[in-house]
Amino acid sequence: MDVDRSQRLAAMLTTLLVLAAVAWMECPPWQRELIKRTARQKMYRLLHRLARASGRRAMGDELAGRRSEADAGYAFTFRLSSWRDRA
Repeated sequence: MDVDRSQRLAAMLTTLLVLAAVAWMECPPWQRELIKRTARQKMYRLLHRLARASGRRAMGDELAGRRSEADAGYAFTFRLSSWRDRA
């Protein structure tokens, strides 16, 4: 019986998710809070960098006269910054 690549990938992902769930349940509550806080900080920093880069690109598009690209860039920057502020 030949197992195709997608089935193998699904089995690996399922195994990893189960292992992560078991590891999470084994952690004491203070360690779970530390993991959540660290993940939240990393997400905030990542979204901050992405929003800053997107905003600078949109400003460059605006200065270069590409108004439609600048508008789309500003909208994307706003979405990233709102996600960042929620994190």
